[in-house]
Amino acid sequence: MKKVIILNGPAGCGKDTIAGIMSDIAALEVHSFKKPMFDIAAVMLGPVKFAKFMRLYNDRDTKDMPCDLLGQMSPREFFIHISESFVKPILGKEQFGELAANGVHNATSHVVFSDGGFPDEVRSLVVDERADYHVYVVRLHREGFTFAGDSRNYINLFEDFRGSGKYTEIDFHLTSGNAYDDANDIMDIVFDE
Repeated sequence: MKKVIILNGPAGCGKDTIAGIMSDIAALEVHSFKKPMFDIAAVMLGPVKFAKFMRLYNDRDTKDMPCDLLGQMSPREFFIHISESFVKPILGKEQFGELAANGVHNATSHVVFSDGGFPDEVRSLVVDERADYHVYVVRLHREGFTFAGDSRNYINLFEDFRGSGKYTEIDFHLTSGNAYDDANDIMDIVFDE
């Protein structure tokens, strides 16, 4: 059965780095719940402005800073606006999860998501009727990193899916200081289950 690992943790705790390492060492496909927002932003902004947006978004120093390009919204606020003012009110809170389920269904290997943060997205993956996979939410804990000021939080759906055989939650404390070791330890936990 295919395994879907969702890394769930505060901004800056190392989710993207760990997902990239998992992809490199175990050929897991890296997926993202927010990929559709990049697609929407690209269409809205056009290629030149989107390239500028991406430079701002990928720089920790400018990701949360208001900018002229986005009408004084920060790149993060722009994504929140796309999600909360357009996609979710019109298409439902589950939309990003349903799109993610399509991607997982078409994946040719195990999958890791580096951006898990909303229960409705995860729920959509678990309840997808085509699901030929097991979902593992790995809650990453790292000293000094919190969800303060973020609309996301740690996902806890265990009671919703107890006994389903399709869902597991794991708390993992990032204490080694070595993302490669953390990635290996997480995969050992998931693949030895």
